[in-house]
Amino acid sequence: MEIGQGMTRVVEVDYQVKSPKIYNAFSLETPKDMVQDGVITRNEDFIINLKAELRKRDIRTESLVFTVASSRIANREARIPLCKPKQILPLITANAADYFPVDMNQYHLVYNILGKTEEEGVKQYRLALLAVPNDVTTSYIDLARSLGMHIRAMDYVGNSIFQVVRQEVSSGVNAIIKIDEHTSLVTIVRNGEIMLQRSVPHGVNGAIENLTELDVYGENLTYADATVVFTKERCLRRYLNVDVDYQEKEDTSDEMMMSRIMITENLRYFIGNVGRILEYYVSRNDNAAIENIYLVGIGADFVGMDELLSNELGYNVQKYTGLDNIRTGSPNFTALESMRVYAAAIGASYAPLQLLSEDLLKGEKQASLVLPVAIFIACAAVAATLFIVGKVSVTASKNKNQELNDSLKRNEYLEKLNDASIAASETYNQISAILASTGTNNNRLITQFFNELEEKMPSGFVTLYIKADADDGVTMDVTCASKEEAAKLFLQLRQFETIIAVSASDFEEEYGLKPEYDKILEELMAKEIEEATAVYEERADKDGFVLNDDGELVLLADLIEQKKQQMINEKKDENIVLGRIVKALENEENGEKSPIDEIDPADFFYTKVMFTIYCTFNPDCTESNASFMDKVKDSLEKEENLRKEEAEKKAREEEERRKNAELEAKAKEEAKNDAKKKEDN
Repeated sequence: MEIGQGMTRVVEVDYQVKSPKIYNAFSLETPKDMVQDGVITRNEDFIINLKAELRKRDIRTESLVFTVASSRIANREARIPLCKPKQILPLITANAADYFPVDMNQYHLVYNILGKTEEEGVKQYRLALLAVPNDVTTSYIDLARSLGMHIRAMDYVGNSIFQVVRQEVSSGVNAIIKIDEHTSLVTIVRNGEIMLQRSVPHGVNGAIENLTELDVYGENLTYADATVVFTKERCLRRYLNVDVDYQEKEDTSDEMMMSRIMITENLRYFIGNVGRILEYYVSRNDNAAIENIYLVGIGADFVGMDELLSNELGYNVQKYTGLDNIRTGSPNFTALESMRVYAAAIGASYAPLQLLSEDLLKGEKQASLVLPVAIFIACAAVAATLFIVGKVSVTASKNKNQELNDSLKRNEYLEKLNDASIAASETYNQISAILASTGTNNNRLITQFFNELEEKMPSGFVTLYIKADADDGVTMDVTCASKEEAAKLFLQLRQFETIIAVSASDFEEEYGLKPEYDKILEELMAKEIEEATAVYEERADKDGFVLNDDGELVLLADLIEQKKQQMINEKKDENIVLGRIVKALENEENGEKSPIDEIDPADFFYTKVMFTIYCTFNPDCTESNASFMDKVKDSLEKEENLRKEEAEKKAREEEERRKNAELEAKAKEEAKNDAKKKEDN
């Protein structure tokens, strides 16, 4: 089972079998806000609906395997000396603080052996380490118990995907992208070993929600309806930038074209993040070529997603087809049209990583074995207690219960205050871990520069090559549409906070006919040469000689070559070229032509200015880790103090209301007693 923020996917499958059979598979919507970064909040409606779907499909198994995705699950690669398998966990636990600078009381460690390596004669294990938050695993355990099932294993989604595709990526360098609603996962594999795995905080959720707001594909579409539309209709364009692509055949109206542009634009940050991850790997591995990129997950089946990513990333991107012919084990179930969306759930059954700690796993096994006995003992104890106790003062119990509830309500703010304090501490630890993993201020300076570049650069600006180093600055080979655009680019760069100096060199200017008109001219010239050749051949004698326009006798072949050269020379004359193109585009209905002096050459010719830019970074633009963390700490402390003041204020108001209520009740009681005394007198 994979519980995503938008959809939950369930597969009934053989467990830890080389070629598993699928017995059932279905999806249902996950309630909004039920999943908060990997932690599941109990939702009774979801539990009821999920149980109903299981009964409907006659799924009776009580063993459950979860595959989990969460940005709070920290991962990194580590290397340790070869040792016995049972010694690995104690070894990495002893050095946990070096790997993950977080409060390890709130986490437990999990590892996976990626392979073996040797450095300076020392043999080592390559390990993938995961620090798993305890509240994530316990929330899944609570859900399993609510469903009346026990957890057999809990896998990390990155491992689940790798297990599914590992046969297809056993050689060469390949990437797998799992595209979900809110997040995506990029895995790069070389010769069957995971080399890099990164999570992207973007998916297709924005595109899906955007489509539900538009009416071009149907009115009042639900989230699930919109997802189906993406798998049937080509809602995505072939390029992100509007000026790159021509009007596509799917753009049947202006409204349709603008809707498709808006929907595709929602994927910009997703594609940009994926591109940076791929570039990072290539640059760190001797420009190793990524041969193929395979898509799985909900976004893999969106029509045109593979072509869009191919065009924007510059790689061979294709849907993963390894699950197309998967075996089914039930006559009542036939494989769905696409099983790519269930890739993680299926992969979790192969060789799960086991995110449950040994204590939690042991508790789950004991719970599954002793449950019937526990129920019997509990029932017997309740029966015996009821028999012995007999009559109990119901009124006293109610009063005591009310007193306890009032006390809990009065002190409720303390629990919220404690939760806020823990959240602030975790935020601080997470930011510290991020800073520790990203290293120096220089990394942040370069990142800040690229963010400015993405936000402020004009659309006509194209970068052909870029090299950024915090010490050496930035070198960019760029192309602009004109000298004016180049000047604007210079002015814009000088306004960057991250830049203190800008210079340029190697200016080149290119001027020529736009491709669509160049094609027309070539066809026109070819036709003229063909017609001239036919005329010359009629005038030529039997020896192959012909009179040219000057009355000279020349060879036919030489005259044809002269005609071609004349055409080439005329192609350099702008007025002649414009005249020929206007003639070709002449209105056939009325035969009218535009005068040559009314034609704007800019409509037919293009200009390119190519040059190299050198930028020097501003060292004062970024701050040290310590300074940055001090600011974060101060901000968190201020936020916590505000929460504390608000909670204390509410507590004082509640206490005052309680006292006033008591005084009012006391006054009413005294008035009642006085009235009774008067009546008695």
